[in-house]
Amino acid sequence: MACNLPWTHFVEARWRRCKPDLIEVDIGEWSVAIRGHNLGPLFEAIEDQTLLRIRPRMDMQGQPDWTIDTFATEIRFRKTGPSLPVRRRGQTELDLGV
Repeated sequence: MACNLPWTHFVEARWRRCKPDLIEVDIGEWSVAIRGHNLGPLFEAIEDQTLLRIRPRMDMQGQPDWTIDTFATEIRFRKTGPSLPVRRRGQTELDLGV
């Protein structure tokens, strides 16, 4: 599957320390899971919205020549449904007895 997702629909990217080989990105109605190696630079490119294209390279996994490189080994797309608008909370009124 090839998918083109515009940055204008970017919602969030998550990279958890407990799962250093996985970045989760929400773009519009899609959740994209990117597995790979040395994902710090990739997360920065997502964060800066400078990532142009990414393709999985399973052949690079476990190869000693590529240990310092950043690469994706798997990319999964999951449709999550229409994105919900973010509701901003207003200031809460407090009964201060005044």
